[in-house]
Amino acid sequence: MAETASRRSGPFVTREIITKAVCGFGDKCFQYAKTLRLPDDESLSCILGTSITRVALPEPKEMVLPTRDDVRVPVGGSFDINVWYSYNNRADTAVLRDRITVSEYLPVTTTSILAGDEVKARLALVRGPECASVEAQDEGAINLTLVFGVQAEIVAETNVAVQVVPD
Repeated sequence: MAETASRRSGPFVTREIITKAVCGFGDKCFQYAKTLRLPDDESLSCILGTSITRVALPEPKEMVLPTRDDVRVPVGGSFDINVWYSYNNRADTAVLRDRITVSEYLPVTTTSILAGDEVKARLALVRGPECASVEAQDEGAINLTLVFGVQAEIVAETNVAVQVVPD
């Protein structure tokens, strides 16, 4: 930490310190709509369940951002959605599978970032992907709504004013 200035105000001395700190925050719940179609020779009887597997979304990690003007943190990854259903008047069951690929940007609100140093983001998945709703359509289609939540903190150099009692 480097001291950049000091001034007197009453019995205290105010000092300005340049340090790394959390200078921004952002969180977002991403929502995806997906339609899966049954094979033409199957007639949907009922939906028995859904599951999400092979999740490859952001684990807590730190990254350097390319710009400090428009701070957006890239969110990428994928997961599989599986829908178990019955057909032929509940005589048979099957599973529909599809891969969901995520390529989004998380907007972040920042404050007091100083010029001249790199800006880092810490990204974490705070709500794992889940199927929020599933709905059968008449024409052999299943509509799904999938959600997951991500959170980011921006770490950069900033200045902090502190009051100290002189010796």
